[in-house]
Amino acid sequence: MVVFIHEFDVLKGNTLSWTNGNAEALEGLEFTVLPSGIHLRERDTIYFQFNGKSGLAVFRQNSLDLDASQHHIDRSQVKMFSFGTLFDEKMDYEQLSLYEKGMKTALEEWWEDHDYNVLEKWDAKRNHDEISSFNFNDTCVEVGPIVLQLWRCALLHNRVLVLNKGVEVKKCNMLCHLITTMGKLEQSVYDNEMTITMLNTEKYKSSESWCATTSDEILMYETDLYDKLVIWDATGIHLRDHDHEVKCNEVDFSIYKSLTSDDLSKFNYQYESSIIWSKLIIDGLFLIFTGNMYKPWYHVEIEPVENPDFYRYFVERTRRIYSQSKTIIENNPDQDTIYQGASILTTFQLDYFHDAEFLRQLTQQWFGKPIIPNYIDLSFLF
Repeated sequence: MVVFIHEFDVLKGNTLSWTNGNAEALEGLEFTVLPSGIHLRERDTIYFQFNGKSGLAVFRQNSLDLDASQHHIDRSQVKMFSFGTLFDEKMDYEQLSLYEKGMKTALEEWWEDHDYNVLEKWDAKRNHDEISSFNFNDTCVEVGPIVLQLWRCALLHNRVLVLNKGVEVKKCNMLCHLITTMGKLEQSVYDNEMTITMLNTEKYKSSESWCATTSDEILMYETDLYDKLVIWDATGIHLRDHDHEVKCNEVDFSIYKSLTSDDLSKFNYQYESSIIWSKLIIDGLFLIFTGNMYKPWYHVEIEPVENPDFYRYFVERTRRIYSQSKTIIENNPDQDTIYQGASILTTFQLDYFHDAEFLRQLTQQWFGKPIIPNYIDLSFLF
C-alpha cells in the first residue's frame, strides 16, 4: 500500500509533494486525484483505479476561504492538496468508502503543520469504518426517474461515461457504482473504472463494458469512446445517445413514482411524453367507446408498492425478465430469431412503443438469440 500527497502549485501545476513509496510508480496519477474543475470545491473525494489497483484520495483547498475574506487572492497563500492511498488489492466503491472517513481525519490533522508522521500513522493503522456510506435507495432517489433508463444501459453493459460538470467527483463515482451494480444483478461482469482522464482513455475504446466518470469535457466529443453519455451539471442529470438526449417515458415515470413518496416535480426535465399518432388515436377511441372504463392493450398497470425498495425492485424485475425470456427461448429451440406478440413488452412492464429494440438487444446478449416483438398492423387507422 502506498500513501501520497499531491499538490496543485499555482506555478508548477499538479505535483507529487510526498509519498512513502516509489514516486515513479505514481507518475501520471496527479491528473486523476486532482482532476479538472476540482478547484471549484472546498472538499471532495476521488475514487480511482490505477495500474490494476484501487485507490482513494481526499481533497481539500483554502482558496474559497481566501476569496471570501480578501478582495484579492495572494496566490502564495493558496493550498490545494489531495491525500491519497493506492491499495495493494483491487476494491469496489463500497470497500474503498470504508477508508474515506479515516483519510479525511488524517488530512485535517496534517493540514496545518504538514506533519507527515500523521500520514505515516494512518498508513500503519489503516483505521476504517465497518459499514459503507453507499446507499442504493438514496442514490436512486437523488438520480431521479432517469435511473430506469440507466438500468437499461446497465443490463446492456453499455460503455457509460459520466461527465462531471461542476458537481462533486464523489457523487459521480457513486453514480458509476449504482450503474455497475445494476448491471451485475445477473452475476455478470461490468467494470466500474471510477475516475478517468483524457490521458488514459485509449484502452477503454476497445473495452466492451465499463462505466467511469471524468471532468475532462473534451471526452464527450470522442464518440467512439462510449455508448451512452451522462452529463451531471447544476441543472441535474441528463442521459444522451451520441446525437440526442434520452428521457424516461410514461411507464418509467409511473414506476418511479410508485417507489417513492417524494415530490417528483424537480425531475420533470427527465420526462418526455412522445407524440405517437397511433397511440393518440387509439386512446381517443377507447375514451369515446368505453368512457375510459377500459384501457388499451398496451397500457401498463402500475400497482402501488408496499415498503418500496429500489434494490429489491431492480433485482426482482431483472430476474423476472430473465426467467420469462429464458422460458420463451427454451420453448423455441429451433428458431434463431423468436417473434412474440408485442404484448410481451407490457408483461415485462416495458414501454410498448419504445422498448422493442431494448428487448431484442437484451435477449441477444443474454441467450445469443433475440426475442423480437411483433406489432399489430395499425396502418388502417391512417
